Amino acid sequence: MLYDGQLAPGDVDEELYNLTAQELMAGVERGLGTTLAKADDNLKPLIDNLRNNVYVFSGFKTYHQLREATDLLVDDLGRVRSFNDFKTKVLELSKQYNTNFLRSEYNHAIASAQMAKKWRDIEADREALPLLQYITAGDSRVRQSHRPLDLVTLPVDHPFWDTYMPPNDWGCRCSVRQLAEGTQTRIDKLQSAPELKEMFRLNTGKDQIIFPRSHPYYTVLRQHESAARNNFGLDIPPENA
Repeated sequence: MLYDGQLAPGDVDEELYNLTAQELMAGVERGLGTTLAKADDNLKPLIDNLRNNVYVFSGFKTYHQLREATDLLVDDLGRVRSFNDFKTKVLELSKQYNTNFLRSEYNHAIASAQMAKKWRDIEADREALPLLQYITAGDSRVRQSHRPLDLVTLPVDHPFWDTYMPPNDWGCRCSVRQLAEGTQTRIDKLQSAPELKEMFRLNTGKDQIIFPRSHPYYTVLRQHESAARNNFGLDIPPENA
């Protein structure tokens, strides 16, 4: 469709957009252990918000994939590629976006949804269990940057959890447990907490999003803003250049 001009730079392919969103939404539902249709009324607002975030994210992801595919129409010398050469390059790009990236995004959707649901339980039990403790998986695969967070113990309402509620990276296996009592982590130790990648500095249960605006997919070329917005009503962040 790109090769024959049916799709222009800045367009979003509707079929690809929906396939990506549906796959990620399946991860959300798996993490929550329910679907929107089967969820109780208390959980439905959370699912609605996560679903909206996943669909917007998928639109921006599709935009980037198609923009990169457009760049493949010409080779490094500026010559138009043959269709077969273009097809080979696009299939490689598709594997990157729709297999490698999507696998990581799907797993992140599962983990984030699990923690969003867990946060609801944490808040419901905060009077009886006022403390929250960070726990790593405790094995050799734990990231060096996450090891200092192991056993950090703070009140449920401490702002630390606005940033460090897991998952804190792609494939992060960290979690939290709620405690009735315990020794709180000293403030000076928190000052040495690792600096997380920007897109993981959130609490999915509180913010009710999985893929925040700090993800690079949300960066849209200024000349493509109108096309991206018109295709699927995507909300273009104003700071994009």
